[in-house]
Amino acid sequence: MTNSRKPWLFYGREEMKKDLGSSLQSEISKKNRIFLSIRVVGRRWIGKTKLLLQMKDMAPPDMPFIIYEMPDPTKTDITKVIAELLEVGERKGLQDMSRDYYNSSVEEVNFQKILLNMFRQGATVVLDEFHNADGYGL
Repeated sequence: MTNSRKPWLFYGREEMKKDLGSSLQSEISKKNRIFLSIRVVGRRWIGKTKLLLQMKDMAPPDMPFIIYEMPDPTKTDITKVIAELLEVGERKGLQDMSRDYYNSSVEEVNFQKILLNMFRQGATVVLDEFHNADGYGL
């Protein structure tokens, strides 16, 4: 049993887990799910990522669930981030995850288009370390 599955690690977080679980819109058909933005904040090392992993466990089987850790934009080029997202999307069975599909000369626009395409296909995309997203045009 992994640490992310031990209920005692999330003592007192039942309401938070319930809210995250309902945000998945599991009871709604994939094509009718709406876009939601959820922000999980807290100090370092309190279990935010583990909580998101539990959310992934609650996702319905037809929902592509992607957790992507946003790298520091001062150390990682956006083209690498785009390549990684396209690869993850392809592995999850999403359509149009080819670099040829995104042809803007502005890479930040391509990054935004990739995310939009993932959302339109009913994917849940978790951008961990979101404080880095500003460096990528979000």
